Amino acid sequence: MKPLKIIAGLSIIALFSACESDSLDLSESKNQELLNKKESLKTESADVNGCETAFAKFIDICEFDGYVFASNSNSNPEGYPTLDLSPGRWGWAANIAPGWWQEKFELWAGAGKNDTSKGVHVGNVIVRSVSATGLLRVTYNIFPDYTMSELHIYANDLKPTTIAPGQFGFTKVFSPGTDSFTYDFNVKDTDGDGVWVIAHAVICSN
Repeated sequence: MKPLKIIAGLSIIALFSACESDSLDLSESKNQELLNKKESLKTESADVNGCETAFAKFIDICEFDGYVFASNSNSNPEGYPTLDLSPGRWGWAANIAPGWWQEKFELWAGAGKNDTSKGVHVGNVIVRSVSATGLLRVTYNIFPDYTMSELHIYANDLKPTTIAPGQFGFTKVFSPGTDSFTYDFNVKDTDGDGVWVIAHAVICSN
């Protein structure tokens, strides 16, 4: 199993006024360009053998509000609001307000302390509404050169109280690994303060 390596370059985020479509439109050609820009820089988070943990990075856009797990400012370089669930464990969650449709977010592996410069952009996660009855669809699309061996998803009306992926409520193991997965959740916003999502994965080099 080859080690995951750093992908150089900045992801270009295109923000559109119409939030009913994929506002983060990262084209396949752009994704391939990012994958091809690799360098030898080594970090304790991303340059590891075999497989690495990954989280979808939820940014503040339209009806999505991004959060980090960590309460330590050293693990929150972009100043996200925090769930205060850990002093330093990394990862992102989203609170989704009523009235949204669909958004695409980057899946980052090995981004210790929520610092994507230490990580690898290994794919995208799409979160979208399926119907007005509370269905929530989560889709993982993994880039070439990587496969997903396991995933954990938190999809709930209640604010998360754990950062342990095995306790998120939904687990799927793939043998062999896969490059895509979609699942529908029934999540109703019963109190008008939005619903919550965390998208975790275990990503391996091919």
